[in-house]
Amino acid sequence: MLGKRTAGHEADKLLIEQINECYVAPPRQRMAARHDDDESVNAEGEGLQSLDASRIGGHQHADVVVGEVGDHLAQIYEKRGQKELAVHMYAIAVAASHPDPETRARLTLLLGGNARIDGLMSEAEPELATLRTLSAGKLLREDVKADFLVLLSPGEKTARANTVQFASGSEKLRPFADRLRSLDYGPMFPDTSPVKLVRRGTLSCSAATGECTLLLLLPEDVHKAN
Repeated sequence: MLGKRTAGHEADKLLIEQINECYVAPPRQRMAARHDDDESVNAEGEGLQSLDASRIGGHQHADVVVGEVGDHLAQIYEKRGQKELAVHMYAIAVAASHPDPETRARLTLLLGGNARIDGLMSEAEPELATLRTLSAGKLLREDVKADFLVLLSPGEKTARANTVQFASGSEKLRPFADRLRSLDYGPMFPDTSPVKLVRRGTLSCSAATGECTLLLLLPEDVHKAN
């Protein structure tokens, strides 16, 4: 885990909260507002609204802004002298899909070199994956996996799965396509414009618990086969 465990956990919660706010207002507008009034950012968790599991689940898949939001929070932590948290957020931002090159430059300056950056990015990747993971509930007590293609469109509050198609993997999971249509995919779209997005997801189940999760792959990986 990057940084101190408790502070890093609060920073991750704040990242999720900030991602959600980017869907309430245009990202650049929201970022500017936070730079002008960053007192709501508190690494120890004071004054932060508590996020329960269901609310976090509704905000976990906005990877299109993770890099920008993470970079923004890192700059705030760096400004406040909270180096470990700044490094933590910069690493997440750099490891995100399509990061801003300036983020890596800021991290290099903060570290005094780039020797640690690849390692920090590797540590951040599992955290990024959790931002794209949904609980599908208890479906099957077997260690099996399968890929599905999910056609998403804007809903009133969260993305709506219009179609779910089995792509590859264990045939035992094919019948659960309808279950995947009912999941909460979170706010993937900035507004309700009539656009659609195809995401590839890997449904994995555990023989020990029967719990299954859907890991949404990055948008650029939608056409890749297992």
